[in-house]
Amino acid sequence: MHRFPFLYFEKLYHSPVSQAEVLHRVQGTVLEPLSRWQAIWSQRPKEPYYGRVDAYNGVFDITGSINRRNDLFPAVEGFTEACPPAGGGSFVRLRMTLPERTKYFAFVWFSFIGAFCVACIVALLLGSATWGALVPLGMFGAAQLSFWLEVWSIERRYSDLLELVEISETP
Repeated sequence: MHRFPFLYFEKLYHSPVSQAEVLHRVQGTVLEPLSRWQAIWSQRPKEPYYGRVDAYNGVFDITGSINRRNDLFPAVEGFTEACPPAGGGSFVRLRMTLPERTKYFAFVWFSFIGAFCVACIVALLLGSATWGALVPLGMFGAAQLSFWLEVWSIERRYSDLLELVEISETP
């Protein structure tokens, strides 16, 4: 079970592109991660994504640039596998979730927002609050909306780049 099932995305795709070419194309979209010392002195990156591609294992990891304003930017894990017939393309699994350090922050933040949501709903039901008490629900929704907009943007970007076609995993 995932800690944040409402902030988790995973799909399996087929690409007519070979596994090596998929990894090469992904490598072209990301910058190598900077160390903390390099990040202090470097200019803003041209690409909004940092990442690494492991061609030997067929995986890639992508995270958002530290210069972005959105702390709920999903970390992308990609797993590739060559299709059995030669020249049959490859399978690509994209998994997007919160980065590990952000999960701790989100747990605390969502706990407080959740408690305020419950208190505000109870106050509304008792008639002792105005509709302005629904602001915590808006904050909860806005956090999810920002995550899912980023997921949609990343999914669209890599679907176009890798010529991905979603496939169903159910038999």
